[in-house]
Amino acid sequence: QINLAGAAGTIMAAQWDIGSLDALWAKNIMTKGNRRDPAITGNFGATVNLTGQDKRGMSLNKLQVAGTVRNSTVRTWGGIGSLLLGATESSDFLAGIRDGVTRYAADHDDFENDLASIRSVRIRGLKRSSDRLFVDSNFSAASFGTVSILNADFINGECGIYAYDGEGDKEIRRVTYRDTETGERWSWPPRPNEVFAAPEEFIRIL
Repeated sequence: QINLAGAAGTIMAAQWDIGSLDALWAKNIMTKGNRRDPAITGNFGATVNLTGQDKRGMSLNKLQVAGTVRNSTVRTWGGIGSLLLGATESSDFLAGIRDGVTRYAADHDDFENDLASIRSVRIRGLKRSSDRLFVDSNFSAASFGTVSILNADFINGECGIYAYDGEGDKEIRRVTYRDTETGERWSWPPRPNEVFAAPEEFIRIL
């Protein structure tokens, strides 16, 4: 466990399976894996709780995970810059969401900091697997930049993207989905003449 009264800089590890990080904010959290040991794939399973933000309104600049984020909750008061993940399973990412809310924002009032955004999400895949890479996981923030999801399991567990219904229609810039096994592709908002094939309520603006 890491408990800091102030902020954290860059935290780097080969793998971080359990434990927690409590701090005001953090610059970068990265798990790289170990090329010499195939058993250390760069997985991440810690609980992260960042209760403050920097001058830019950011609580976490980057979370970069070479392996799978599994059984993790990442909760921030301010925004998150980028989430660059090999895969995610049974994990939730909540930026600016009220304490006590678990898994994902379910109501307009759950967004305590309506300026907190997640600027970029990318599920990029694993070197040794092309199976389901996005499983039972959720992202909640007032607004999103670009979100790229790969090989999701929309049947088992709960998964979704939850944004705040503010003024205008810029809550989510772009979501793209691709399945390397089935060939399925879609994007949101849909392009002209494009069929939006995402599961019902996968993207919710509350």
